[in-house]
Amino acid sequence: RPANIKPQLLQQLYIRTIHHNDSTCARSIGHVTVQFCGGVYEGGKGICYGDSGGPIFEWLGDRWEQVGISSYMMNGCASVGYQSVFTRLAAFYDWIEEVINQSNATTLSSFKTSTAPTTSNTTTFSNNTTTNNAANNPNSYFGICGSFIVVVFQLIH
Repeated sequence: RPANIKPQLLQQLYIRTIHHNDSTCARSIGHVTVQFCGGVYEGGKGICYGDSGGPIFEWLGDRWEQVGISSYMMNGCASVGYQSVFTRLAAFYDWIEEVINQSNATTLSSFKTSTAPTTSNTTTFSNNTTTNNAANNPNSYFGICGSFIVVVFQLIH
């Protein structure tokens, strides 16, 4: 969308993760351990002005999980030959946990979710400890390169 047009409705799109060695990503990305690219090769789909800080999610088979934060784009909005760049949340997992634990809050990642029978809308949580192996291996952030991810853009007024 042009920089001067602000949508009135929440926007979302489906894009693919692009490998950091792909030329359309390599010319956009600065740090492969803390960033990843997403978009489409033909252009026209990606982040734009005002989208920075918005979430990006990956479908994990039974749920959506936020995997990144919209960061920046090169050469204008969703340009052919350039991919949108996102910050990897997994790269900052330990820091996020440390900050949250200082406030004595509990993260959803430390819970196992189960839904009660269909006669009830109650969701129950049980505390389970999980290990974040993805933060140590840039190749494990997504199931495969090219997996579909969704970006939900925030409204700017």
